[in-house]
Amino acid sequence: MRRRLIVLLILTVGVPLGEVAAQQAVALQMVEPIQIGEPTGPLPAEARVVGEREIAALAAAQAWPAGLLDRQADHIASQAGRRLLNADRGRLTQTFLQGQAARQRGDAVAAALKGHYALVMLDEQFQLLEASQQTATALHAQIQRSIEIGLLSPADESLWQAESTLADLRDRQVQLQGRRDDVRRQMASRLQAPWLCSYRPADSLHPALPDGVCEQWCQDALAQRADYQAWQQVRCRLDETSLPEAQQLLDQLIPAWTPGVPAPSSWLRQLTFRWAVRRSGELGQLQSQLSRAVQGLASQICGEVQSATQQLQTALARVELADQQLKQLDEQLQRVHQLAEIGQAQAADEAHWTLRRQQVLGERLVRLSEAKQAELELLRLMGHWDQ
Repeated sequence: MRRRLIVLLILTVGVPLGEVAAQQAVALQMVEPIQIGEPTGPLPAEARVVGEREIAALAAAQAWPAGLLDRQADHIASQAGRRLLNADRGRLTQTFLQGQAARQRGDAVAAALKGHYALVMLDEQFQLLEASQQTATALHAQIQRSIEIGLLSPADESLWQAESTLADLRDRQVQLQGRRDDVRRQMASRLQAPWLCSYRPADSLHPALPDGVCEQWCQDALAQRADYQAWQQVRCRLDETSLPEAQQLLDQLIPAWTPGVPAPSSWLRQLTFRWAVRRSGELGQLQSQLSRAVQGLASQICGEVQSATQQLQTALARVELADQQLKQLDEQLQRVHQLAEIGQAQAADEAHWTLRRQQVLGERLVRLSEAKQAELELLRLMGHWDQ
């Protein structure tokens, strides 16, 4: 019964977190809540600066399902060691559980890094909003001076527009601060580290495709994915000696996929469909069934890698478009500045274009964040953090 609970854990935990929507924080899945404290507000000057490696190490250490699977695998190994006449007994199950534990840790690291880089984006957006607010305040002051010296009417629409812009920026700043606090609290709870409530990310957003081509990444995924390798071990080690253990392991895994739990992957559903035929215990038939199931898993992994690659390529292309737009705005700002120097444009015109540039910078940040999240998902599917 204890082992059945272990394999049920394999099926029900470690679900990847949702992606970051534009200008929104990641809704991190939370384990048992701990008392973390009040919202951080402005970060203290002594806030700890933390990078990707430390976040990954914390996530791997706090992946409690993986630790539970590891302990069960160790227990099986110690039990087998006491049976000197059959030291290999339980090795198949032990290897399988170790592979699933490694996959759980990989998923936990990917989820934590997605939250970490979502916070990077939110912190950079907050800084950008502060700069925009300074520009909008200066623009509002210029319009008021123009009204005072009679260049503009007190009822001029530009004054209302400037005040509306300032109010909108303040509102966005308040909302953004709330999202930053929320992500930090969730990171602290998930990683069981209260000091993360006020940490500063040491990283920046620089998404990129991995080296090589998609076909190579599919092969890398099959070589690195611990869950795939675990199934491969079951298939490769299956013989007359290990047949009873393999049947017991599969008998515990297969019924776990029922209509009452999350739907299984199509590759394993094929294995389930033929389970009644396999109960005869014929080794050759079971080997054939497992070979087809493992090949189905390989096809599924490659399909997911290809889909994630396409999403990352699309996200990176959108970042390039934002870069082009920024370049055009920089050229326009330079022209307006030159006209202002010779008296053919007002300082307010330059402030308007500066605000527009800062708006596009914010949109580019969102696109960078989307690309980074896509990159992390691709690396997760490739088993980059499975350990």
